[in-house]
Parts: sequence; structure tokens; C-alpha cells
Amino acid sequence: MEIKVGNKKSGSYIDYIKHNPSNMIQILARGSNTSKAIYIASIMKENGYCITNFEIESTHIGYKEPLAVLNITMNANNEDKSK
Repeated sequence: MEIKVGNKKSGSYIDYIKHNPSNMIQILARGSNTSKAIYIASIMKENGYCITNFEIESTHIGYKEPLAVLNITMNANNEDKSK
């Protein structure tokens, strides 16, 4: 399952993941939404997921400061999560 973090509240993404469990979650965020993505990953870690990959890079989009791009991959600790 791929979650692209945007303008919604963090709770919306967390509720969506809880109601649609998956063996693997990929959380993608850019710019100011990276902190929201980290928060979502920390809450999901408490709910039976573990972080398997964490990538952060910068993308230059023409402004003075580059744009941060975050990719967090999580796997379910339990095998009872549906695919």
C-alpha cells in the first residue's frame, strides 16, 4: 500500500491504514509534509509495523533551498495483516 502524505490531517492517514491493513506500507512525503509522515510512521510502529527502509533526499526545484523528499517503508510484524 502506498500513502502519499498531503494536506489531510495525520489522523486521516492513520485511520485509513488501520482500516485497510497491509503487509507493506510505503509512506511518501515532500517538503513540509515530511514531519507528518514521520509522525504517521511512529504511530503505525506502535500498531504492529516495523520500519524496514528509510530514505531521504533533496530535490532542487529552482528555489534557494532544495525540497526534501522522504520515503518510509514499513512491514507488518504480524502475518495476519491482509494484503
